[in-house]
Amino acid sequence: MAVLQSSYSDGISASVAGLIANMEAANCISREIEDTGGVGFGKALFQGSADDGVTATSSALFVGISVKDVTGDNSTADTYAQYANVGVLEEGVVWVTAGGTVTAGAAVSVAPDGDFEAAATANQTIDAIFVDGGTAGQLVRIRVR
Repeated sequence: MAVLQSSYSDGISASVAGLIANMEAANCISREIEDTGGVGFGKALFQGSADDGVTATSSALFVGISVKDVTGDNSTADTYAQYANVGVLEEGVVWVTAGGTVTAGAAVSVAPDGDFEAAATANQTIDAIFVDGGTAGQLVRIRVR
């Protein structure tokens, strides 16, 4: 029989981007990805051109955060392909990757490149706050309201 996995970590990861962080009240809806390159997990999503479409391109209407799908058949790892159905967290606490230094309690802004930052200058402020502090590249929780 072939060996499927021969090395193991000492422990499991605390989390990954796009996972719902806890059992607080949360609300997820289903939408369709419009971006040709797809959209990763734990990314800000905005209203697309179709009624049920979403895009990672920043716009005035923030819809929610893409939730990780462990059951999907994604051609690219940790990415929803174009036209795929995506779980969108409208309300609740979710893990994301910080785009810069952030502090707990600060308002969340989305940079044009999709990074979650505390600085509102030239960024789209969304209805969310940072639950954790952290630096660029670290996983932090945000509370979407």
